[in-house]
Amino acid sequence: MIRSAALACLLAATTLPAHAAPACSSAVSHFREVIDADGRTGNLNRQVYVKADEDLKRAEADCAAGNSQSALNEVRAIKSRYGYP
Repeated sequence: MIRSAALACLLAATTLPAHAAPACSSAVSHFREVIDADGRTGNLNRQVYVKADEDLKRAEADCAAGNSQSALNEVRAIKSRYGYP
């Protein structure tokens, strides 16, 4: 009885709800906010913004499809490519 209760608690604690956001969503959305703000303020050249935006759309699509690691890798590559820390 105690084992089954402990197992149930463990499963409940480790199972994500069906509506849980992918692990990449926070990183992707945060970087989206950064480049959008830099684009609006002119801190990012318009042509560079367009390229970074295209790159980030691929990461957003990967994230939405549940490919979190691919999306996170892409965000890291985009940051490096365009000089973001």
